[in-house]
Amino acid sequence: MNTDTISVGIIGCGVIAPPHIESFRSCEGVEVLAVCDPQVEKARKLADQYGIPRVAASLEELLAMDGLHAVSVCSGHAEHAAAVTRAAEADKHVLCEKPLATHGEDLDALEKLERDFPALVFEGVFQHRFDACYRFVREVVQHGHLGPLLLIDAHLSCHRSRDYYLDSDWRGRWETEGGSLLINQAIHFLDLVGWVGGGVKSVNAVTRNLAHENLIETEDTAVLSMELGSGALGSFHGSSGSHRKWSSRMHFVGTDAEIIVEDGRVASVLARSEALAGELRTGAEELEEATRLASVKSHYGPSHPRMIADFIDSIRRGRQATVPFAEARKAVDLVLAAYRSCREGRSVTLEETD
Repeated sequence: MNTDTISVGIIGCGVIAPPHIESFRSCEGVEVLAVCDPQVEKARKLADQYGIPRVAASLEELLAMDGLHAVSVCSGHAEHAAAVTRAAEADKHVLCEKPLATHGEDLDALEKLERDFPALVFEGVFQHRFDACYRFVREVVQHGHLGPLLLIDAHLSCHRSRDYYLDSDWRGRWETEGGSLLINQAIHFLDLVGWVGGGVKSVNAVTRNLAHENLIETEDTAVLSMELGSGALGSFHGSSGSHRKWSSRMHFVGTDAEIIVEDGRVASVLARSEALAGELRTGAEELEEATRLASVKSHYGPSHPRMIADFIDSIRRGRQATVPFAEARKAVDLVLAAYRSCREGRSVTLEETD
């Protein structure tokens, strides 16, 4: 794409829209042309806040705008697949927040869409893949510095209040959110388990609604055990019913060394030899984290600008994005397999369809 300026439209004006707007505006030669939301007053308020020239009340209105090159899908979960499809059919590049979809058949259709429109760039938002600490861990694991990988353990404690669900009526419902803890808050950490661990082969899950009974119909607490492609084992345990605002921990264990990442920073390195431990600690100390955007909640991490810069670079160079849909669907497939495991009371392989 040789245009000097890339114009972007934002679909959905909720809490994730501002980080997208600020990230696009940090890219040279990019303008946010319009925001779109059926709640027009919400869209107008966001447009006024950021000096965005145009407001659309519908997706059709947005996609019909002259000069629009790309869209960023920031709407509710159940709307993602349809918005992506219509944008692609209108010849727009697409960045889509997680999850790409809430049903397996929609994921298949989106992956086919990616193949059917090879001139367009499609990218799924898993911004933690651009965090310096997780890139460091993945490189260390791939180079065998931990020794053979044994275990990846992920933990998340966070608080989602009654108002969180009442303020957005699509949350906490199977039809509109597709789940709760796993498909919304935990999905980023499940993505990292698979990304570092060579994919996920099978999952056994137990989920419960323990803190939001009579408020949501979906889960707020979950424990997962996984078999990873590397041969290692993986686990996740977490809850959105905690008193803590947000606390995450990932533990990567090999035969020779282990690394603990807490709240997006390398917190501990242990190794069989002090020489190896020193080498790994030096590498961790040299990591350069991005500056956090003013609008970004701490648990979003610092890397929305990095991911969106990758999306824009992909458009300019005509290359595939770093997290194409075929890759971004893996975490959603894992979540859907976990829900199936819970329903059926058995381990589910990722080859099984939902």
